[in-house]
Amino acid sequence: MSRRRPAGRRRRAGGGGGRAAVALANESILRIDQNGTLSIGSTTTGKSSLLKLMQGVLHIFSHRPNALKIETPYVSGAVEGTEFLVRAEPEKTVIIVFEGKVSAVNGQGRLEVASGQAIVAERGMAPQYITVVRPRDAVHWTLSLIPPNPLPVSDWDWR
Repeated sequence: MSRRRPAGRRRRAGGGGGRAAVALANESILRIDQNGTLSIGSTTTGKSSLLKLMQGVLHIFSHRPNALKIETPYVSGAVEGTEFLVRAEPEKTVIIVFEGKVSAVNGQGRLEVASGQAIVAERGMAPQYITVVRPRDAVHWTLSLIPPNPLPVSDWDWR
């Protein structure tokens, strides 16, 4: 039986190998690595999903322009149809774009992150471009997380 969950509820991918794959109504696919904390809601306009990654690693496929907005403690992003990874750590956030474009913004600055580029944002500093050698290695964990039918967010167990 499917139950609707209120927007903005927080979901944590458990430790000990716990991971999650989620298909959103806008056809975006999210893969959350173990020990990640993610809140899924909608923007104030209601036209796109709002992902709040408090900690952990999130791999995202979203091929609809402006379907997603993402917030972390150190940087926010507007997604323009892409595949990318976000890693939120206690002192910084890293965004790696594999395909497409993400606008990375915080109170100190803004960068456009295109295919093959990466940025880091730290407390009190503008986002900065960084070089990532072998960026696809950052998502090797997703290979074990390819379910035939990802669980819709409305079916998550929110206990």
